[in-house]
Amino acid sequence: MDHEEYRLRCIELSEAFDRGDFAAAEAGWHELLGRAELPQIDRAVLVHNLALTVSAAGRDDEAESYFDQAIALEQPLMRALARAGKSDWLAGRGRTSEAVAILEQVIAEPWMTWGERDALQRRIIAFREPTAPGKDGGTATATTSQPGFEPESSRKKWFGRRG
Repeated sequence: MDHEEYRLRCIELSEAFDRGDFAAAEAGWHELLGRAELPQIDRAVLVHNLALTVSAAGRDDEAESYFDQAIALEQPLMRALARAGKSDWLAGRGRTSEAVAILEQVIAEPWMTWGERDALQRRIIAFREPTAPGKDGGTATATTSQPGFEPESSRKKWFGRRG
């Protein structure tokens, strides 16, 4: 598989997700993850997409496990896409304290730029706004309107970075 085939396959799987065909999307993410030539950062992005897919299919416990796997894959590469994605996902389920804790860990990473830290600080502030309380008093959906980062619903942008 070359890069173009990979990119097109990711688009197909994103479209399957958008149609609600979560079984096809999940099978496709697993298929791509079986490719030996796939770089580690691409694996992290695919596992993140797998987490979003199984969550949309109603399997949140499994989704959380996939988020954690994506984080483990990307962390040695000094990336935080999966952690930010898991934070959004948690906040969307009313678990804002956990979401904020993850973002605070990311902000503390020595390789984060000031701009990235600022964007994450704004996200934390949005999570803590009392306008749409989650289970623990924070905001469940604040990320979609915050500038400087991509909300969970922008799956296709994940593919555009590396795919």
